[in-house]
Amino acid sequence: MPDYAAMKVEYPKLKAALTRAKKKSPVAVLEEVVRAYQRFDVIGWPDGWHRWNMAGYDAIQEVQLGRYTLSTDEGDPYSEYDRFRVARDAYWSY
Repeated sequence: MPDYAAMKVEYPKLKAALTRAKKKSPVAVLEEVVRAYQRFDVIGWPDGWHRWNMAGYDAIQEVQLGRYTLSTDEGDPYSEYDRFRVARDAYWSY
């Protein structure tokens, strides 16, 4: 059963965070989608859950189609490419 009081507070914050992530990179979008999914598991899934679903799918497509190039810094142990792989796997696990 959804927690409507928590949803009323959390939903606008999660939606705003997704919008900010869309302005950064596909990796940021996937990380935000996974974070929102984890929160939805606690407070219940909103009727507009598809907003996060489509954002995650679009972020993965953007990388796969080559519209966004992930940085693979050799000295960085947790490069953008690695962050993408972790977030993508977490996204697909839902």
